[in-house]
Amino acid sequence: MSKQVSKEAKVVVVNKIGGNEQSSNQSGGSSGETSNASESTNQSEARTSRLAQVDSLLNSNYDDIPWDEISYGVETMYTAWPSISIDMQALNVNESDISSFSTTLDGVAQAVKAGDKNSALINLYNLYALLPKYLSYFSSDESKLNIYNTKAYVLSSYVSANSANWEEMNTNVTNAINTLSKNMQTEGISNIEKSTLEKSYVLLEELKRGVSLEDKEIFYMKYKLAMEQLEIL
Repeated sequence: MSKQVSKEAKVVVVNKIGGNEQSSNQSGGSSGETSNASESTNQSEARTSRLAQVDSLLNSNYDDIPWDEISYGVETMYTAWPSISIDMQALNVNESDISSFSTTLDGVAQAVKAGDKNSALINLYNLYALLPKYLSYFSSDESKLNIYNTKAYVLSSYVSANSANWEEMNTNVTNAINTLSKNMQTEGISNIEKSTLEKSYVLLEELKRGVSLEDKEIFYMKYKLAMEQLEIL
């Protein structure tokens, strides 16, 4: 997708609602794909990137949620969406899949307006989970799809952390590890790609160990490190 359906906006807002603000200006995905979206989309995503400037620490207050900043991030997604939906129609994306984004984004807005942390996290994850589906419409690159799915699994574990569902978190991180490992078995990858994948794999294994400790602060710290690394892919 040309603008990746405001991918950075969704990741940043998810992390802010979870109380774990991460700094990442790198894009992992289809930034070089077909692009017809307007200049306003670029500007809105550039504004969104400014939301991710504060690093999390083990002693962060995970209940101190900057709802005003999150509302701004949601508004940037609304701004970008009309141009992106037109792009998707041109790529013959199923209308029901396109409308799913609109419906879920409305759910995000309602949850943010109500200050409902759990509902906001779930709806934001559901937005991100649509990305692999959209990508599959115009790309047969299995490695790229694996990366998107890996990130989706990690984000899902992050959402589950809010309710301390450790079993579900473990399942999602395990799925992320298994999905990423498929790319590590790809023939012909460069030494740099191999090194990046190996580091990502190690950090996911560390994340799984963090889940086993059933300690939210340690999990959030390891999540941040893992996601920053995955954004390089």
